[in-house]
Amino acid sequence: LGPRGLEDVGRACLSLAEEAKRTVGHPLAFDRPTFKEFALDVGRPAEDVVRAARAQGVHPGYPLGRDYPDMENVLLVAVTEKRTKADIARLAEVLKP
Repeated sequence: LGPRGLEDVGRACLSLAEEAKRTVGHPLAFDRPTFKEFALDVGRPAEDVVRAARAQGVHPGYPLGRDYPDMENVLLVAVTEKRTKADIARLAEVLKP
């Protein structure tokens, strides 16, 4: 990629992740800066959210309750440069509260 290509990838990840945070309809679980990963409080067991999303052909993220029992309602979402705005819109649709 080279230095310029790596910078472009970073900007793409950041931009898409920020768009996802604005459109998914759930609050962030933590009030901290993020790059391409962020945690959402989905308001119900994240395992259930993942199961329902997968039934619709979308892998929305990782349920943090698997590793942190007190975070049962928290979903870790990662957005990379390989995602598109259409992918983000689909994720938002599947994650609607």
